[in-house]
Amino acid sequence: MGFGWPIVALFVMFIAASMAGIDYSVALFADPLLASVFGYASSNTTVLIAFTVILLSHGILNHIGIGIVSKLNDFSAWYHIAISASIIYLKLAKRFPISRT
Repeated sequence: MGFGWPIVALFVMFIAASMAGIDYSVALFADPLLASVFGYASSNTTVLIAFTVILLSHGILNHIGIGIVSKLNDFSAWYHIAISASIIYLKLAKRFPISRT
């Protein structure tokens, strides 16, 4: 018997766990931020609510809006290319002064 299916099953579990970990980290960051903006007290319950909302929106977006996910991926790629090019340009601009006297 091959090891393909057990390895794929472990891979799927690891992907799900990593996504849940990322979403929980976002909830830990977003809840105190939203609490300071909207004036409520941040607690474990509000973090769990934020985590649930993030997971649900993540799942719904991936399930229904694959076109939206594709557009967000394209935007992210162009955004990172533009920021990287800007940083490289600004780093190189210091080495070449406008007035060469």
